Amino acid sequence: AAWFGSGLFILRQVHVLGAIAKRLSGGELGARTGLSYGQGELGELARVFDQMAEALQHQQERLERSLKELSSLYTALAPLAPAESIHELMEEIIGRVLRASGSDAALIRLRDEDGLVRVAAQKGFSDEFLQAAILRPGSAVNQVLTTGLCIIASDIAQDHRLKGKFQLQLGLRSCAMLPLKVRGEVRGVIHLASREVGYFKEEQQEHLMAIARQMGIMLENRDLFAEIRDSRDELERANEDLKKQEDIQKLLKELSQDITSLDIDSLLRKLTVKVREFLNADVADVRVLKGDRWTLMGVSGIDSSLIPSARSGTAPGRSGWIYRNRKPLVIADTSQEKALPSGETINALGLRGYAGVPLFSRSG
Repeated sequence: AAWFGSGLFILRQVHVLGAIAKRLSGGELGARTGLSYGQGELGELARVFDQMAEALQHQQERLERSLKELSSLYTALAPLAPAESIHELMEEIIGRVLRASGSDAALIRLRDEDGLVRVAAQKGFSDEFLQAAILRPGSAVNQVLTTGLCIIASDIAQDHRLKGKFQLQLGLRSCAMLPLKVRGEVRGVIHLASREVGYFKEEQQEHLMAIARQMGIMLENRDLFAEIRDSRDELERANEDLKKQEDIQKLLKELSQDITSLDIDSLLRKLTVKVREFLNADVADVRVLKGDRWTLMGVSGIDSSLIPSARSGTAPGRSGWIYRNRKPLVIADTSQEKALPSGETINALGLRGYAGVPLFSRSG
């Protein structure tokens, strides 16, 4: 009877091991034998089964974590849609960071041109937190800005590097602060937070820094695009200026050829017509001071009889100002000009902008 009972006990253990082997092969890696590890061969076999199952489970968890991190990197690497402003770009980046990291909250601080660090974009943090978590000497954010090294806190409550613990008031228990580098320089800090203790771990540093580097590349690409756009605009302006200079040289050549065949008024009108084309102006004329009176010549764009010309050269008008100061006068909006206001005729014609330059004779 003792032998029979012992045989049943052994047979039951064998059935348990067989069932566990079947469950493991079906992918149920959390299954365990539940048998005591005795001195016999079956006890040792049960211990080996459980150790194997635990090793497989850990390997599966690491694989799933790696796949999740790889998927998040693909999310971070996907190209951004063109943004019209830095604000739109930062909003896109903050959304990308949240999806890539699985965080409950994210915040990006950037250093501006004046060296001040400001919040560029955030999601998940309250206004009260942003006001309370100002930058202080020795703070975790300042450490990241200064050293360029990340800070990963698996448990905010227990991490001595986080002084204020303001995040705990929002239910956030784990965080990571990553340097945001552009062209090798720390431009800001990416702050990620989770409500789960241990969500961020030191062993995730390489993965998290890869996300931060990608965000830095996005900012760098925007800077490069802005530089290229500015260079293009500058080149276009230079080409336009060169074209205008060529047109002016052509005009001067034409005027020199016409100087003997045209009267002075016709010659100056040809000049003012070209000036209006160059400057996209509505009206142009040349005023010559003869004695103490202005003589209006070469009027184009308007009937010359509409412009008063019999003023004294000493009158406190714009022509007199140019004559006395011997330098150009430019008024963007004549309706706002108080010192040299427009006359009734100019106002009636709706002329708003003004530009006048002095013309010097050889005698000065």
